Amino acid sequence: MRAVTSAGTGPTPSSHGTRLDASSLSRPNRAGAASVRIAVIRAGLPGSNFLPCECLARATRVTRWASVWFMPTRVSSARWEGDLRSGSGTVATGSGTFQGNYSFPSRFESGEGTNPEELVAAAHAACYSMALSNGLAKAGHTPTSVETSAAVQFGPVEGGFAITRIDLTTRGDVPGLDAAEFEKFAQEAKAGCPISKALAAVEITLDAQLV
Repeated sequence: MRAVTSAGTGPTPSSHGTRLDASSLSRPNRAGAASVRIAVIRAGLPGSNFLPCECLARATRVTRWASVWFMPTRVSSARWEGDLRSGSGTVATGSGTFQGNYSFPSRFESGEGTNPEELVAAAHAACYSMALSNGLAKAGHTPTSVETSAAVQFGPVEGGFAITRIDLTTRGDVPGLDAAEFEKFAQEAKAGCPISKALAAVEITLDAQLV
């Protein structure tokens, strides 16, 4: 996991709520000359054994508080056997929620099974729906639903094959919002969605409408 920190002058752990557990870690100070001990108070979420959590930390040699968010690293895997055209493979998510077969026909033709581009499309649609819902809710327009599809264009280019374009289509049920406002939030989500950022080298189009 990576710890993302930001310094601030927030409350002490005793005023932050129930302490679920505590640990300590070391990190260099700004000058890089010494290691400081940070007491971490982890605020977990109910109903889960482990989830990313917001923490408060105080370095014993520093007077300011730091907000720490522990982000898990997501891992998936794939196994391929044989050559490109006659071989086949399996792909699975680290969470165990998905496992599928893929092959040359399922990727370059219309054969049975999944393919990397289909999985990219699923990831992009999921990320975008969350980003748009978050932007709407933060502005006081919590959506009833946001449904997004992503169409990934994949084909030959100079030097091989590539994803050349992704077409996002999103439909939102947002009470009290007009079409122009929804379009503004939709475009902001397209720019801010983490998967969109990761795919910045690819042209991304957006069709956003209220339902």
